Amino acid sequence: MLEKNDNLLQRIEFENLIKMGLAITITGVMLYGTSCGLTIAFTLVQKNIPVAVKRLMFLGLGTVIGGAVFTVGAAMEDDYQHMLKIAAMRKRQYDLMPGLCGNCKYFNPDNSLYCAVNPHFIFTEAAFNCSDYESENNK
Repeated sequence: MLEKNDNLLQRIEFENLIKMGLAITITGVMLYGTSCGLTIAFTLVQKNIPVAVKRLMFLGLGTVIGGAVFTVGAAMEDDYQHMLKIAAMRKRQYDLMPGLCGNCKYFNPDNSLYCAVNPHFIFTEAAFNCSDYESENNK
């Protein structure tokens, strides 16, 4: 249950990071759009664009690029963390297989159903308390 809560918290944290990245990107688009509009207005009226408007344009463009990079980076980090969890889970399963389930007489490595007696226990911590475990030597 604790692991499910941790996963839920990580998912909420990831979603908040994505929302923050998108908010940064949208803010940058708004800044850039405003500065482009001001540039056009000043060009039509004065022919000379104030330095503050030019800086606002670069700020908006930088914010758009930064927000997009942040959002993509957050998504890549989440994917990387997910792959690490899968790798750790598989390692734990393979560590259990030869030591416990692999030595049971009901274990069948050539079948998609590794254990016909307790298939829901196979490669889990619950396999340590399996009441049907019998050593392979008793076959």
